[in-house]
Amino acid sequence: MRSGMLRAGWILLILAELTVQGHAASYSWSGAQVIPDNSAVGIAYSFTLSDPGVSISSVSVALTLDGGWSGDWYAYLSHGAGTAVLLNRPGVQSDRPDGYGGSGLNVTLASGAGSDIHFYQELSGPWAADGRSLDPFSPAGAFDAAPRDRTLDVFSGLDPNGDWTLFLTDCSGGGIATLQGWTVTVAAVPEPGTLALLVTGALVLAAARRRVRRPRPAGFTLGR
Repeated sequence: MRSGMLRAGWILLILAELTVQGHAASYSWSGAQVIPDNSAVGIAYSFTLSDPGVSISSVSVALTLDGGWSGDWYAYLSHGAGTAVLLNRPGVQSDRPDGYGGSGLNVTLASGAGSDIHFYQELSGPWAADGRSLDPFSPAGAFDAAPRDRTLDVFSGLDPNGDWTLFLTDCSGGGIATLQGWTVTVAAVPEPGTLALLVTGALVLAAARRRVRRPRPAGFTLGR
């Protein structure tokens, strides 16, 4: 009886752990897509997520760009009620109106990261999304005090299921950039049933370990 309960408890725990670990979905694209120069039209990619998780715990976005002028780039990721600004004219500020002049970028942006990608030539990662909801065609001075309220953390707690859109554009003339690839990874908290399975397994194991028969005292006999 006790060994059966132990086996059942371990099986429940293993199943629950496998389910919890399985709630991360990644979508990727690779190729060579030219980003229209000095255009608000840009390029967009859409995908639909169907995942058993019910609440987003974290999101990361990997981008690989070649060529161009990094201070021209603007990018966002949107889903449901949330929109995260990934890039917003990196390096642009009042004393640097054209932003960074670096060519190409290979970066991963993540929820909860501490370094602002807007200053990637002055800081070191791990990188957080730019987060500035400011219009990318705004005067350079407007970037100095713009709030960072649209990082990837805006997705925390949302239902991951449904349509997602990744958008990129080049906001100024000079320098042609090519998008070579992207990956969006969404991690979600499991369904309540999975958590209940984990708790049940732990309780079964605890109960089985307590069901140890105490030895009878010497000379003890059962009465009739």
